[in-house]
Amino acid sequence: SEGASSGIEERWVSVANVPPSITPLNQILPIAEGQSISVSGSASDSPSDEEGLIRCWDVDPSMDSNDIGSADDDCDVIGDNLTISWNRSGTHKLVYHVTDNDGAHASEVLTVVVLNTPPLIRTATIACVAYEPCTLDAQSTLDALNDLEGLTVVWDVDTEQDSNEDGIPDNDADIIGKTVTYTFRSAGTQTIKVIAWDEDPQRPGTKVITFAVAPADR
Repeated sequence: SEGASSGIEERWVSVANVPPSITPLNQILPIAEGQSISVSGSASDSPSDEEGLIRCWDVDPSMDSNDIGSADDDCDVIGDNLTISWNRSGTHKLVYHVTDNDGAHASEVLTVVVLNTPPLIRTATIACVAYEPCTLDAQSTLDALNDLEGLTVVWDVDTEQDSNEDGIPDNDADIIGKTVTYTFRSAGTQTIKVIAWDEDPQRPGTKVITFAVAPADR
């Protein structure tokens, strides 16, 4: 129309990146050493970033395994799902984290309590003759892998005699070792007790064994 004019104007528009978001992780009840658990994370982002979202688990946030960034942002396991176990009791942390294609980052920490499992004592068959050295063998005792090397095994070779005078007759460390020898001085029925503990001496494994000691050859 008369007096009207037209033209083009340009303006800069700043589009802010929306960081990804993570659904809070489900808490895990305490587990035993060596017990596997499966956990899943879930994250979302804007439609343009969703496909390129990098999803990872850092299974040891105290150590920087890739020497990039911080100790708790390693991509030890890629994806939403993780199956893991620990052979050491204590409190362990897992970090689920996601990063979009603009570098925006989000993370959630999951704390898992791992309880010590007492040793499970396994002994070889005992065949003893009075006045002859007798082998007592608990080499097959089971425990978490990290605990086996430091396992302490003691033998109370007479559960009716309180050799350490603590008022408890069947807790004496008469002999120490996974495999030991002992000479019984009389024939007949004998009851012994094996006690084993790892890093938690308050929760030992125990086994009571009753067997016959054969008369000495004459």
